Formats: sequence, structure tokens, C-alpha cells
Amino acid sequence: MVAAVALMAMVSCNKEEINGLQGGEPSSITFTAESDATKTSLGEADAEGVKAVNWVSGAQITVNGVLFSTEDEGSRAVFSTTSAFDEAEVYNAVYPASAGKSHSAVTIPDSQKGTFAEASIAVATSTTRSLCFKNAASIVKFQVPAAAKEVTIESNANLAGTFDVTFNEAGEPVIGSVTSESKKITLTGTFAAGTDYYVAVLPGSHTFTMRIDGYLSKASTKAVATKRAIVSNLQILPAPTQGTYKLMGLNGDWGNGIKFYKDVDGYLLQDVVLTDASEFKFCQEGAWSRSLTLVEGK
Repeated sequence: MVAAVALMAMVSCNKEEINGLQGGEPSSITFTAESDATKTSLGEADAEGVKAVNWVSGAQITVNGVLFSTEDEGSRAVFSTTSAFDEAEVYNAVYPASAGKSHSAVTIPDSQKGTFAEASIAVATSTTRSLCFKNAASIVKFQVPAAAKEVTIESNANLAGTFDVTFNEAGEPVIGSVTSESKKITLTGTFAAGTDYYVAVLPGSHTFTMRIDGYLSKASTKAVATKRAIVSNLQILPAPTQGTYKLMGLNGDWGNGIKFYKDVDGYLLQDVVLTDASEFKFCQEGAWSRSLTLVEGK
């Protein structure tokens, strides 16, 4: 059995007819897709600065637990599946497919890539053949000051986890209790200056601590209220700051030393290999402090 679903990703929830195919013949299942979700990819901004939202080839959704995919590009796309797909009293859909197979277990992962498509987690439900996707997650946008391979975002509140979704009288998604929760999300990949990156987070009041390649970038003291379907812009993250402390003497280098980076509660230095025979000193602004020698078992 082959079914096809076409979805239109537009903030205004415009209606589009969707036709299905079943065994090569016109299907009895036809969906009208609407969307106020921000998903897949951003197009060019219009005269008012509003960017269009487009589908991209390879995008996947689940409808009643069945995986659908598209090879289309643009504001309208036809999603198809080779799996069995039958009519039902209720149609529940999740985007992207990796976020879950049902509304009882939608996941904001604690490991992400920073893409707009991945961050725009959306759901839809209908008792008819019409679906309107709505964002379930909040989205945080940021840029890095220089090339990086990892960005972490931490909060005093839960950022990621698995939850159930219901809909209120206005048809808006409501997040239920969260399990497998995490207060930290790690983004890995290739991050370049001047590029917008996105991360899906749970709606709530968050005090963010951001690190770039393990070093502290930003430790906020003011809470940010993230809301469903709203993009919170953290703008360009500050570059990690080196402190006045140096590690001197490592591998015989008593001249230049290695500077520590400032952290929330002190100073941090990564990727330094010390052995039992290592001898080093801490130096601050040219003033020597005591020598330290590593001893096995200490």
C-alpha cells in the first residue's frame, strides 16, 4: 500500500489539497495540510523582513506512527510512504520523524546539530483529513564568534526530554510531564562565524550558560522566558576569555606558558596531558607562585 501526503509549511496556515495513492489507484485518504510551524528551512525575507519557510528534499514526518518522506523542495511538498496506512478516527503527526512516532512520546534530544529543521519540532492532530502543524518546542538562535566544533547550552531548568502532547480548546499544543529530562544540550558539527544556528528547547524560564568547544562563552544572570513556537535570539555569543593565569614548564616550556580560560567558578584548561614526571608552575601576570610536581597516586 502506498499513501501520499502533501503538506504546506506556511506560518499563515493556508490550506492546500493533498492527494494520496494506494496501490497505484486514487486513495480514499486525502489530507488538507495547514501549518503555522516554523520548520525545515528558511527562505529569503520579504519586504517586511518575514522569511518564508520551505520544505527540503529528504524531510520526514510520522503520521499515526508511519514514516513519510518527501523529495520535493519549496513551500509545498508531497510526502509518501511504502508502508501500510489506513484511515483512522484521529490522525496524529510529528515533525521531524526523529522526534517521535506518537504524541505520547515526543522528544527534544539532548544532542543536536544546530540546524533549523531539527530545532523546529512540530505536531498536528485532526479527526478529519486536514492537518495543521504547530510547533511544540521553543527555539533558541545564536551565532558563534569564530569557527568551532561544539557548543553546549545549559540551564537551571530542563532543556531536553521526552513528553506527551495534548491540545487545548484553542488547538494549541500543551506539553505534559517530561521524562529522561536534561538540563544540558550539546551541539556538534562545524560551526562558522556569521551563520545562524538553532536549538530546540523546552518552553520555560531559563538562565543559560553557553560554552564553545568546552570553554565558557556566556553565563547569564537574567532568565530568558522561552515560549512555544517563538525564536529567542541570543545573537553572537561572546568569545571565551583567557585569564591572567598561565601553566608554565610543561614539556620544558618555561618561557611562554599556556593561558587558562575564565570559567564560572574559576579557570579552565583543556587538552593538557600531565604525567607522573610532569613539573610545572602556575604564574599570574608574571609573578611566580609555588612549583608543583605530580606524584603517582596523588
